[in-house]
Amino acid sequence: MAAITRFPNKCMLPYFTIRKYVQTAQPKRLICTTLLKSNTQTLSRRLPFEMDTKVQKDVLLFSYKNDRFFLFLTIFGGIQFVFWSYLAGFTYTTLRDVENKEEKTVPKEESPKKPEALPWWRKMNLGENKYKNGIALLCTFVGYTIFCGSMLYPLRSVHSLHLLKGGEYVRITTYGVFGRKRVFEKPLRDLSCYVSRGAAPSTVPIKVKGRLFFYLLDVKRGTFLNPKLFDNTAGLKRNLTR
Repeated sequence: MAAITRFPNKCMLPYFTIRKYVQTAQPKRLICTTLLKSNTQTLSRRLPFEMDTKVQKDVLLFSYKNDRFFLFLTIFGGIQFVFWSYLAGFTYTTLRDVENKEEKTVPKEESPKKPEALPWWRKMNLGENKYKNGIALLCTFVGYTIFCGSMLYPLRSVHSLHLLKGGEYVRITTYGVFGRKRVFEKPLRDLSCYVSRGAAPSTVPIKVKGRLFFYLLDVKRGTFLNPKLFDNTAGLKRNLTR
């Protein structure tokens, strides 16, 4: 009897206490579950201008196909570089310092015209160092400018823009030298679009953190396959200085 008497005191008391706690906690748990479901339903309702950017697969946002133009552009730049380089070398090695025959053969006191009265193109001696070196440098500068422009412009022209699975990264494909392609991936936080798609007159410039210059999306000849998704992902302006 002593054991039976001690049993309720030592064992039954914790049992009833736990049962009472569980019965008290059930309504609280039910309330928390109800609130969680209601909050989830509230968050699932999006505003009309919002959209889910966490795509389940890679999505093509922009496409611009003009391979032939960029191939010819790089070939043209290479030909121009060779031509202007040859012209610079030819100018530097061929032009000679030649004296003016009228000034040499006719004495100054008997000359019908003074040297100052001659046209400027007859007084100019292209063989002098200042003219010869100047022409050679000018030809070299023109050749390098055309060459660099024809090689740099395809590298900054976007061929295609993909939003990768998950919506956190993008894949940018640009044109390259002699029709090749260049592909790299960047997170969305490292992209900043400085002009909106609707306000851009001809191209949409996109700045990529850690890279010089802008990447250009041709609005007139290119195609935005998912314009709304582009506006909510790669088409946003971000602060890249952080």
